[in-house]
Amino acid sequence: ESNAVNAAIIQISLPWVPLFKALEATSNDTVKLLAVEPNPKKGHLRISAVALDIDGMMVYVGDLSQQKIFKDVTLLSQETIEVNGKMAVQFMVETGWKI
Repeated sequence: ESNAVNAAIIQISLPWVPLFKALEATSNDTVKLLAVEPNPKKGHLRISAVALDIDGMMVYVGDLSQQKIFKDVTLLSQETIEVNGKMAVQFMVETGWKI
């Protein structure tokens, strides 16, 4: 029971507002977020997204790196997919946060 309480406290104490503000500041028209998965125990955030092309993906990863709250932004994977008959890039990024 105490493990469940500790897990809930960690989840509640996540810096949600600063994290989402940084993600909003990084948004661009060529990248759409699919999922944002925080890992409070490790202090990591995993982001899944789709970009129109490799250049858009790289700009997004670079922009994430420029946000002061994020540290160690790492591109974990990328693959070409088809979206509405057009080629796109689905990718996953992991970053830590500083608070």
